[in-house]
Amino acid sequence: MKSSYIEWRTRTVSLTRMFAIPALMVALAVAGLSATANAAISAEAAASMGPETYHVLYLTGVVRQSDAIDIVTDLRSLLPRARVFYVASRNAISMMSTEHDFEIAQKVVTEMSQGPRVFRLTYTLTDSGGGKSAGHHSVAVVVASGENASIKQGERVPIVTGRDSAGAGRSSDQMQYLDVGLHLNASLSGPANDLVLQTQVVQSAVVPEKSVAGLPDPILRQTTLDSTAIVTVGKPLILGSLDIPGTAKQEQIEVTAEPVE
Repeated sequence: MKSSYIEWRTRTVSLTRMFAIPALMVALAVAGLSATANAAISAEAAASMGPETYHVLYLTGVVRQSDAIDIVTDLRSLLPRARVFYVASRNAISMMSTEHDFEIAQKVVTEMSQGPRVFRLTYTLTDSGGGKSAGHHSVAVVVASGENASIKQGERVPIVTGRDSAGAGRSSDQMQYLDVGLHLNASLSGPANDLVLQTQVVQSAVVPEKSVAGLPDPILRQTTLDSTAIVTVGKPLILGSLDIPGTAKQEQIEVTAEPVE
């Protein structure tokens, strides 16, 4: 009885192996045919796109190097067959590709470079007091998106920071200079249709009074305006107002962003 069971199990295993081996061979044959077919299709598609040639794309609308690197990374992902390199000294893309891939690269670069990225920011400062306008003046800075710019207007006030003894009853003062007047700092970020402007305006002035203990150092009064706002190109925007140090007047600050062609 035991020997019959062993013989039956052996035959079952043998039959299973007999059917399993042909099935495995069929699966391998199908996989091989699929791989061959895919390779043939890929070769045919590559041949239909034509031979590779050398091309150069100049990034005339791109200001920041980080933006250019992002475009190159995008092209390498979109066009895996093409060889794409960034030439920083010429602000250009050098690539070896088919004409088909080059046309796609041209489209990508054109769309990524759309819209001016450099802007002229014109700040208009209007003085007022007692409900009446007392005049205004403007300052302008040119700044690229993702960068910052600053401007200073006013005077440099000397301050005695120390005194050296030169002997024989003589001494010399050590001086340091402080900028007094208007100090404006601006930074831009975002695309042309969604510009985010950060502005800091500092107004400072020398107070006529003497400092403590009769020292010659001047007393300075200072007011600061910090603002973050979304700016529409070509449309004036009021950022706020601040007090003018040493006076009863206020100063309203307005800004207009215009593209630099």
